[in-house]
Amino acid sequence: MQELMQAEGELDVLQGGDILPVVFHPDPTLKTKCLDVPEALFGAPELHKLAMDMAATMYMTGGVGLSAPQVGIPWRMFVMDIHANLQDKKPMLLTFLNPKLIDFSKETIRLREGCISFPGVREDIERSAEVTIEALDTDGNPIRLRAGGWVGRIMQHEVDHLDGILMIDRMGKIARRQAAKKLEKIRRSIEAPAKKKAKVERKTETRKRKKAKSRGK
Repeated sequence: MQELMQAEGELDVLQGGDILPVVFHPDPTLKTKCLDVPEALFGAPELHKLAMDMAATMYMTGGVGLSAPQVGIPWRMFVMDIHANLQDKKPMLLTFLNPKLIDFSKETIRLREGCISFPGVREDIERSAEVTIEALDTDGNPIRLRAGGWVGRIMQHEVDHLDGILMIDRMGKIARRQAAKKLEKIRRSIEAPAKKKAKVERKTETRKRKKAKSRGK
């Protein structure tokens, strides 16, 4: 594990990739059960590039984990910073391909979670206190990691994404309704300027057509 962290974690993840467009709820892409990353791509430059782009997007949006479907790619792949929420630690990026959670502790814990695809929504979610994950890195090397705390929670959150399970699916009915209202309010605030611009453009175009028609008489 230490060798893996040295291989991937010390890359300049803050500047090594491009920012990808994020998919927001209720886009149906987020409910898709993802496919395994093809074996033929392991070690390929384009797969390394995708991992770095996802990492750059994750950091730019203030996240600590990001799954491929959140950037519109239905593959079983996610990136995360295993030093998440540790203020005195440098970023430590790991990439997980075709991950499986193979063991869950009997103990569970409720903690407040957020999600890049649910801007402005934070809610207490109950998850296993510890989990074990098995996966591959971008070169096809095996990863096995047992973790609790925020690292274990992020792994569970991101694997949920790969199975088409969203944070909102794990909320109670009341919290789910409140989250839906908040998301709808955010969506309207984002769409309002675009709608206003389109309306102005339609009016401008109508005036132009009327003027052209009047000159043609």
